[in-house]
Amino acid sequence: MSTILRPIILRRAAPDLAAVLSLRSTIHRRLRFHTSKNISYESTGSSPSKISENVQGSSGRSYRIERVLQDKGMPLGRVYLATTDEDQKVVVKEIPQDWKARNEIYRRTSRCSHIRLPIDSIPESRMLIFEYIEEDLLSLIQQREVPMKQIKRALKWTLEGISQLHAVNITHNDIKPNNILLQTITSPAGLAVERVLLTDLEDAVHLEPGRYLQGATLGNLMWRSPEAHAGGPMEAASDLFAFGIVCIFALTKTVIFAVDNPDLVGDDKIPTILFRQMSYFADDESGVEGLLEYLGDNDEMRDVWEAIEESCRDIRKNPIMGWQGPGMDDDFKDLVKKLTRLDPRRRISANEALRHRWFAGVS
Repeated sequence: MSTILRPIILRRAAPDLAAVLSLRSTIHRRLRFHTSKNISYESTGSSPSKISENVQGSSGRSYRIERVLQDKGMPLGRVYLATTDEDQKVVVKEIPQDWKARNEIYRRTSRCSHIRLPIDSIPESRMLIFEYIEEDLLSLIQQREVPMKQIKRALKWTLEGISQLHAVNITHNDIKPNNILLQTITSPAGLAVERVLLTDLEDAVHLEPGRYLQGATLGNLMWRSPEAHAGGPMEAASDLFAFGIVCIFALTKTVIFAVDNPDLVGDDKIPTILFRQMSYFADDESGVEGLLEYLGDNDEMRDVWEAIEESCRDIRKNPIMGWQGPGMDDDFKDLVKKLTRLDPRRRISANEALRHRWFAGVS
């Protein structure tokens, strides 16, 4: 019989809010240097303010724009739902900045079977056309009852996508459940995952071995690694930390870094998130020390983490290995522990994670 997981609330460390607030001004002063920085992209001009109802791709196929799915604002552009002459739904995505760099990323990933790749393009309008897939891991887990076997399959295939990216020296930098697209079928035998694709490579970067990304704060803060909060150095290991947090969500329906306090908005949530990262994943002092060593000359973030470490000394920690809940067996917790070590150099790689015993027998 398949195991069905139901929502649970994990025991969380509860850092004193006063302690968090007392650190906030210090932390934000230290973070300002990092959060104000972005990757420098080539300028390719502004995105068109209006789009005609019908557009034509390089393939000669026509696409009828139906509606806006997402408006990210400039310089990120819009995402549209469109249909072909055969009434097939597709996604039309504006790429108003770094057009050449995005196309180079997709060229390098053209053989990656678990990445959603463009099926057409409109170069003069800087647009890419993608297959339309309605369901993602976020909605699947939140809205449906998913057998454990199918959760494992979805996560393993996601991990295979990450491994494929890393094999061609691409880091995704925005791993989260709504960037994991799925196709499922429901039959008398139950729900089954048929296909998994990683999407949204707008933050993806090509990094040759030994190189890393620094000076940008990428990805959603609820899935971001400690080094990503610091503005780098980021490399493949940063994707694995985010994937570990996705694994926890998939089993528990809980976003462990979601900060529900209405008094904390945007970057105000970061101190609480860093407290939780310390509480859940600093299995020993070497984890924090290793992270600080990894951050190198980043004195601003070194001060932040040392302040958090000092504040955490008087707070009950809640390490991952002590968590309880449906499906959270020792193998699962061992996998997540190895994916989420604070020191990126101590995290397992995507290939090592694929060989972990928790995925044994998953096809």
